[in-house]
This record gives sequence, C-alpha cells and structure tokens, in this order.
Amino acid sequence: MSSTRVFSAMVAILAGLVVTNTAWALSAGGAKAAEGCERAFMFDGAPVSAQVIAAFEPFISDRSPSIVTEINLSAARHSNEYAAKTQLGPRGQVVADMPDTHYAYHVVGCAHDTFVLETERAPTGGSAVFKSVLFVRLDTRQAYGAAGRHLSRQTFVSVTRRIPMGDRDTAAVTLQGDKLRIGSSRYRDGPLVMRVAGETE
Repeated sequence: MSSTRVFSAMVAILAGLVVTNTAWALSAGGAKAAEGCERAFMFDGAPVSAQVIAAFEPFISDRSPSIVTEINLSAARHSNEYAAKTQLGPRGQVVADMPDTHYAYHVVGCAHDTFVLETERAPTGGSAVFKSVLFVRLDTRQAYGAAGRHLSRQTFVSVTRRIPMGDRDTAAVTLQGDKLRIGSSRYRDGPLVMRVAGETE
C-alpha cells in the first residue's frame, strides 16, 4: 500500500474516533441533575428573577405562544421595571409577588443548552393557579449599553418553547435524559412526552 493510501486511511480512522467521542460527550453531558441545573440557572450570584420569567407568559385571555421571547438580564438588574423581590418559596421554588400576580418557577432539569422550568401564575383576587412549562436558555454576548454607543458583555435569557398545562393542574413534570414528561391529569388522558432539543441536533 502506498504511503498516500496509508495516510488517508489513518485520517479516516482518526476522524471516525473524533466524531464518535464527540457524540458520546454530548450524549453523556446532554442532561444534568436538577440540583446542578438550579445552580447553573443563576445570574449575578442569585436565581434568575421570577418577574423576568413571568414576562414570558402571555395574557391568560390570549391563546398565543410567548410574545416576549428574550430579556436582557444585565439591563433588568437593579431596574425599576423589574424591581419585584425574588425569593425562595417553601417548596424550593423561586417566587415573586407583583401587584397583579403571584409567580413562581422551579427548575425541573436541563438538557443540552436548555433549562426546563415548571411555572405557576396566580392572579391576585382569585383562586386560579395557571401552570405551564417553559424551555429557556441563557446567553452572554456583546451588546450595546444604555447610551447605545459602547459594546459590553451582557447576559440574556430567552424562551424557546412554552407548553400550557391548566388551572391547578396536578400532573407531575419530570425530565429523564432529554425527554420531558408531563403526566396525565383532568386536562389530558395520557402523558405528554417530548424531547428537549438542543443546539447540538
């Protein structure tokens, strides 16, 4: 066999090993335990603001996907617009009380580059508790500051998918690997199962 053919064969073998190892690494690191995801879903040393996450929910009267799909966390920090205090609830949820809504979320888990949140929204003056599941991502990149003149590194949170559940829905929400499962309840006869798609696909 010529030296050229030997070299080509070695390149092909090495390329196959690289692809295999990369795929294995993505598969092994694609999903994390909920505790690790909770520690990762933070900004400036604290859980991401529940008021910010609440902005991804459309009006209850609107049958629409999320209208607001991205928020600048760096700009929202210490702002008057997102000044509601975020704190931890008794069940480990991240909660905020706004004038018209009590809002809470907890991190179910994460897979690839996506965090899965189970949320509760309770409008004040009523007994309803509307639940949903959000797929969200964190991204730090260069963006213009308040004066619109200079670039700096800023962190954004975006929602890529929203699954409405129902008022006081009792379904269990779990993430195994990168498969989300919303259990059966009075709103659905059987479980709803979907894959958390990441940028790697």
